[in-house]
Amino acid sequence: MAKLDGDTKAVLRDLNANQPLTGGDPDIAVVRRAYDEVFAAWTAPPARKTNETWIANCGMGENQQSLVIEPANVAPDPGALILIHGGGWSLGNALCYAPLGRWVCAETGRRVIVPDFPQAPETAAPAAYDALSGMLTWAASQYGQEISLMGDSAGGNLAAVLSNHPPSGLRIQKQVLLYPVLDLRPDAKYQSRKKFGQGRHFLTVDGIMGAATQYCDETGDPSSPLISPILETEFRETPPTTILIPEFDPLRDECLAYAERLRAKEVETQVIWAKGTIHGCASFNGRIRSGKEALLSACRGL
Repeated sequence: MAKLDGDTKAVLRDLNANQPLTGGDPDIAVVRRAYDEVFAAWTAPPARKTNETWIANCGMGENQQSLVIEPANVAPDPGALILIHGGGWSLGNALCYAPLGRWVCAETGRRVIVPDFPQAPETAAPAAYDALSGMLTWAASQYGQEISLMGDSAGGNLAAVLSNHPPSGLRIQKQVLLYPVLDLRPDAKYQSRKKFGQGRHFLTVDGIMGAATQYCDETGDPSSPLISPILETEFRETPPTTILIPEFDPLRDECLAYAERLRAKEVETQVIWAKGTIHGCASFNGRIRSGKEALLSACRGL
């Protein structure tokens, strides 16, 4: 039977000691600070120097901005890779995901854009999808039509929905989904959620469903494919897809089911396993070797 690797066990010890992040706090600002600190600190430094610029007025409405990261000293590949951050639609931001954006930029040579999209509970669905659709249109007007998407967890959910339903006139070239949450229905049942979502492997079932409830609020229907992409029936717009799945992730089974669904619809689909590790391993690639190796494999596809 597979076991958690040593890197992951050490990370779990530190996560469990972070009370606001894993134990919760009634003040969401406290939880957000704890999330930002961990997800910024545990990403490996980039192998090459990068440059970055903050850009406002990037198609997402007032008070929303994006971080544009480019390779230093060389021209980036055409177009852009949009990195949509995770955090249950309510945590995380472009600044705390900047280290991951720099790392991906250095490995791929791509221009990486990390948007600060509207979050719950301040704004519920479909605000994030609408804002990101506008941002993709803006990115295509600035950098050309070769737009690809990468997203982790809740960001992977948004990337999947945007890839299936891109803005009019834009076709996403490729998508990389890092352990996306794909089924937000309150009655969703997956064996991996039951097996790995009870508190020993970082992400919990209660955390998944609490984030989903907050994101949907009264305006989002969890039975809609615009909220739960695993319920999508039309994949005519969906690009070649890579899905990175940690072995001990509660989201494992829905990720596998989505890969099978894409293949059944003749969408080119690759599954990359992160052996012996947990949800979040791509952002923890400075500490979890298997997460770093899996993310490298995913980046090669870009």
